[in-house]
Amino acid sequence: MTSRTARSVTISVPAEMLEELDRVRRREHRSRSELLREAFRHYVDSEAMRRIPIVELEPGELNALEHGRQQTARGEYVLLKRHPRESGGPGQTTEHLAPGFPLSRE
Repeated sequence: MTSRTARSVTISVPAEMLEELDRVRRREHRSRSELLREAFRHYVDSEAMRRIPIVELEPGELNALEHGRQQTARGEYVLLKRHPRESGGPGQTTEHLAPGFPLSRE
């Protein structure tokens, strides 16, 4: 993206950010505009990394999610702070979320 005509843009930044920009500008002997253009280029170039990937569900995942929602709606859940592994208390019993779905002691 190159343009023969530059345009000005006014932005507002916190005072601390401007002070840091000026420290870098002096140290690198560059202008504020150069540094901000470079920062913007890096931001645009990293766009793909900021996107949340859309993936196809594995077989059974949708059913498992729905099952979990139903369990939660029925009150069949344990807060992590009550889970034996998370609380670190030996000898505590493991509660069951639903028949056939015990919490693991691992």
